[in-house]
Amino acid sequence: MSLPQPDLGVLRKAQRGDERAFTLIVRAYELPVYNYVLRLVGDRSLAEDLTQEVFLRVYQGLPGFSLRCRFTTWLFQVTKNRVLDELRALERRPRAVVSLEDAPPLDVVDAPVMGGVIFAKDATLDIMVGGEAALVERVKPVLSALGRSVIHCGGTGAAHAMKALANYVNACALINTIEAMTIGKRFGLDAKLMAEALTTMCAGRNHPVEKKVVPHVLTRKYGTGMAMGFIAKDVRIAMETAKSIGAFAPLAERVSEIWTAASEKIGAGRDQTEIVRYWEDATGVRL
Repeated sequence: MSLPQPDLGVLRKAQRGDERAFTLIVRAYELPVYNYVLRLVGDRSLAEDLTQEVFLRVYQGLPGFSLRCRFTTWLFQVTKNRVLDELRALERRPRAVVSLEDAPPLDVVDAPVMGGVIFAKDATLDIMVGGEAALVERVKPVLSALGRSVIHCGGTGAAHAMKALANYVNACALINTIEAMTIGKRFGLDAKLMAEALTTMCAGRNHPVEKKVVPHVLTRKYGTGMAMGFIAKDVRIAMETAKSIGAFAPLAERVSEIWTAASEKIGAGRDQTEIVRYWEDATGVRL
């Protein structure tokens, strides 16, 4: 079925440069032109680009278009000419072929981040990097613009392992905190008060990594002054409190079991940080 011709009045206005009139013409014929071009080139993206260029040529050529001719015949002649120009150019265009042997080697680092959307917005992410030291130094200026710290973890892949472990620690801390606060709420404590108290007692200088792991576990000093038996007792009290008030505390139950077992194996009078030996013996490593 042949396409209808545009309204003569609209066509005259478009010839005089009336943009609204030309827009009406584009809307009427854009899809048929696109479909025609797509059949010829077989590429949707290229067809979209060529369709735009066709109507640019139509806009530029309208002042010289004779109203005695059929507009659609002229339109598709313009379209065909533009497509042929493109196909000829593609045939002349050299195609670069590079063998795998000639391709330059790729340098790769893995650089996962911690902090999510919140810290990405103000470029204070913590970035872990895995790769050769010299390569890490090359990309460090770029990474430093995105975060507050860039930590070289080792070879390629090491950074992703470190991130997974960090997320594991954070995931455990999150549900430990939520479990403790729900027990406290059930007991009658205020949620805001608990959050403030836990921040003071468990974060910053009181965080286990800063207060216990670095100064006592990694140095093997084991000198916090708190015996394993006392920690096992306090965890047991927290677990029994949760049970007595009907609070959901699966973590407390398991943590109490682990501290009791470790205390019995290593010694109730040993420093709390010596619980590392419970994991070292089971895993076959030494921190």
